[in-house]
Amino acid sequence: MRPLAYLSVFIILLGFLGLENATANCADEYFGDYHSLYLADIDHPCPNDYTYAEYNLYEEGDVDFDLYVLDSWNNTWYSSKTTGDNEYLKVPIHCGYSHKAYVWAYSGNGSWSVCSPQVTFGEGFRQIADSDTAPDAAATITTTTTSGGSVSSGVVGRWILTFDWDCDGSFDEAKIIFNSDGTFGDEDGLKEGDWSKDGQSIRWEHNEEPQALYRGSLAGLFMSGTMSTTDGGTGCWTARKVGGILEDLNRYDEANKALDNSTQFNPQNVDDWYDKGEKLYWQGKYNESIQALDMVTEVDPQDAYAWYVKSMSLDELGKHNEADLAFNKSIEIDPTIEEDWWGF
Repeated sequence: MRPLAYLSVFIILLGFLGLENATANCADEYFGDYHSLYLADIDHPCPNDYTYAEYNLYEEGDVDFDLYVLDSWNNTWYSSKTTGDNEYLKVPIHCGYSHKAYVWAYSGNGSWSVCSPQVTFGEGFRQIADSDTAPDAAATITTTTTSGGSVSSGVVGRWILTFDWDCDGSFDEAKIIFNSDGTFGDEDGLKEGDWSKDGQSIRWEHNEEPQALYRGSLAGLFMSGTMSTTDGGTGCWTARKVGGILEDLNRYDEANKALDNSTQFNPQNVDDWYDKGEKLYWQGKYNESIQALDMVTEVDPQDAYAWYVKSMSLDELGKHNEADLAFNKSIEIDPTIEEDWWGF
């Protein structure tokens, strides 16, 4: 493990490495023991001079600390789990969207600190739990084998794709459906190309010119990567799954545990709260479903899906007046919510 005294050497080296800022900002020094978990909230104001943040974790003692960062812009996890001298992560910055930096003691105990040239650590890190699992543990997926081969249960289904040509902050959204036969298309059933998955890597390519090719990595209900075309276009993209709970009804306990872990580590993650609420609805746990969906609407009152599923849970409980209010709210936000949710 690299001693914390090496921090001064790191700061000097920054000037020679051409980083966006030659001055490193370091959090306080902390002491952690086996499976302790720490969190720091890192804001990125607008405008912002930086396009990415470099995080360096330095540790001292008989310990192996791992570094994780959750980007709230697209709810994507970044992790560094090496056994070398230090941990390093490079994470995109989107102004107005925070990073959540986690340090987890995988084994042993000792001292550590985190430095970055591009961000400040505000109130620093705080210990939030002793955890047997890493903070991104809920972002794992499983694969199932069908007659057509190995298909990811985390891929097949409907996704919301957010794409940004030139990666300049001007993004658009589209719906994309991945089919179990290895094709993808739109909601009208039009097949636009083929997709494939290798481990946690995914790619799909459009048949028509300029044959946009998307490559990236999967993390549970989210994926992200880059895209390119035959005429030289490039860009960045992220995607989140919608309605995916319906495909995993035979994995209630596993999914509930994963969603509980995710919402514990990131209580503001409305996507996971929604997925939890939808799953609880299908299990017939209507009161618990409403509680989870309330977490969504408190953070994002314009989430039509949350209001719609909440209306169905209320209706099942015989609270028809409240159900009507929630339903009316959902269609006020999105008049096509019923067709979108049921897929017809």
